[in-house]
Amino acid sequence: MKKFLLLLLSLSSFGLIGQGTWIKVGDQDVVSINSPSYPKGLFDEGPRLLGRQGEIRSEPKRHFKAHPQRLYLPQKYLLSLKGKFQIDSLVFFDGAGKDSLKIALRKNDSWHYVFKGQTNKYQEWRRLKINLETDYLLFEFASAQTEIGEILLFGQALSQEASPTFSPPPKKRPLSLNEFIGINAFVDDPISNLKAVSSSIREYHNWNWHFQEGLSLDEALRIGPAFAPSANGHWNFDQYYQNLNASGLKVIPCLQGSPDWLGDFDDKPILDSKTSEDPHSYRIHSKFMFQYAARYGKQKHAAKDLHVATGQSPKSGLNLIQGIENWNEPDKWWRGDKGYFNAWEFAAMLSADYDGHAGRLGNGYGLKNADPSLEFVMGGICSLNLQYIEAIRIWSIFNRPEKDFPADAINFHHYSNDAGGQGDRIKHAVSPEEDELYQRLKALVLYRDKYLPRQKIYLSEFGYDSNRKSVQAAPAADSLQSLERQANLIVRSFLWAHASGIDGAFLYMYRDVNTANPTKFQSSGLSREKWNRSKLKPSFYKLRALKRLLGDYHFVKMVQAKFIPSIEVMLYENQQGHQRYVMWNKDLGSTYFPRSMSFDPGQQAKVYRLPDNEGPIRLETWKSGEELAINAAPLIIEFD
Repeated sequence: MKKFLLLLLSLSSFGLIGQGTWIKVGDQDVVSINSPSYPKGLFDEGPRLLGRQGEIRSEPKRHFKAHPQRLYLPQKYLLSLKGKFQIDSLVFFDGAGKDSLKIALRKNDSWHYVFKGQTNKYQEWRRLKINLETDYLLFEFASAQTEIGEILLFGQALSQEASPTFSPPPKKRPLSLNEFIGINAFVDDPISNLKAVSSSIREYHNWNWHFQEGLSLDEALRIGPAFAPSANGHWNFDQYYQNLNASGLKVIPCLQGSPDWLGDFDDKPILDSKTSEDPHSYRIHSKFMFQYAARYGKQKHAAKDLHVATGQSPKSGLNLIQGIENWNEPDKWWRGDKGYFNAWEFAAMLSADYDGHAGRLGNGYGLKNADPSLEFVMGGICSLNLQYIEAIRIWSIFNRPEKDFPADAINFHHYSNDAGGQGDRIKHAVSPEEDELYQRLKALVLYRDKYLPRQKIYLSEFGYDSNRKSVQAAPAADSLQSLERQANLIVRSFLWAHASGIDGAFLYMYRDVNTANPTKFQSSGLSREKWNRSKLKPSFYKLRALKRLLGDYHFVKMVQAKFIPSIEVMLYENQQGHQRYVMWNKDLGSTYFPRSMSFDPGQQAKVYRLPDNEGPIRLETWKSGEELAINAAPLIIEFD
């Protein structure tokens, strides 16, 4: 149990001097625990405000207010000092708002509160005498009425943050495009078509499929899950995974949603929301993770350790899946308090699901205790939010005995549009180039390489709609143009994601939910709905052709096209050293016929154009220096 200590505070005003030396920190050192907003304005004006003797000589110009949405309240921010400090005093500017504020310092694995009170002063500096050693501070804002202008820390540095003790992993072999491309799919999607466009399946898999409807909590826990067939849907998942493996497809089930005996589908799988930051609260989900991994991983278990419904065979070690993703979009703010995990809540669930909170939950909990070789994929979050990942990493340092991150892969969702993701202000989709998708993903790689070098990175949802009235469709004049643009943008997004250095991307998704429905994500598929004869779209044919032409190749570098800034060129190479170029015009509505590019004139080449129907891949001959039609659809060039 954490020990909380409330210390005394003292008030002061203009001209006060903090005890000790001013400690330089910045807003970039602050991590949000439960808010999508970045805490700008808390630690950004120190040098301007302080005199030579450390005296405060002016008021801050910028004030910070918490996010107004109730879902994120009380709002918590963590300041990492990047080392041990003796904090002698803390000074903050109390603005115009009035509500409660809490400030705590961490020492000996406990939080010590140095302030619990009202921000009831008006435009006034306040000083807290502290005299504690710490490396982290926690700030809790009750509401947006808690207005703080600046926070200043005074004291002395005791030690710098230790460098990571683990050594970076050996340099990996570059991933071929075949190994990289994945797709989101369901148990009833046609496996032959999935194999034509992907190598890996992120299988949407509902937890409640394994239990009968209408069970009580006690009944469900006593009866146990059904796998082959499942209790709902009556799918034989043993056979399904065997069929995927026989086709050469890797599969990572995404175990999403709570069963009805725990609440609504999107609810956190816990019994008491007051303990949502405690890994023990996720024991039921952790136990199901163990059972799933024991059955479909490759490690054998005694029958007494397997819990299945009456009439089901207690199998283990079937070796049919490559990993498990433990949830889908834990930070889905649109589902309210019950469905939204703040970063520390999801960290607790990750720790429980990963290895039973380092074994503390007991026997029979967590994926790694069922099969250490299975890949544990963190549930994909709604956006490319590194603050969320960093908050989980720090929670793990605080709460896990080895301070290790409880996932083998960090996982993100991102949709390229004018609002930057899944928000409510989307008007239309944009190209991956306009969205700067490559740069966004590269930022994830740089963070991973620095802080989590042993973890993979997945982009497990991205895509575009083909219904031109959808906000996740690129602007188009008609339905045919919208279909073509969906295809081109999907292919280009895969190429940019591959070039960025992440470890896999999964298109959302194989089939449409409802092609005619303009609501976003209803027409994101490569095929129409099952009741629409699953008619394949141009996006299916172009992605299939890309996989055939570049599947065995890996990304080498980007090449600058001379004098033509709108032309993108990438160089690919296979293991035998054969090279191919892929290029396109990022201007959706134009076609260029350039003569001058980055190739020596006179070189003979084959030019492959991706088809948008069942027809063959178009092959042309071309000599460098001659005109070449380059439009929004990627083409592939191979020199003789």
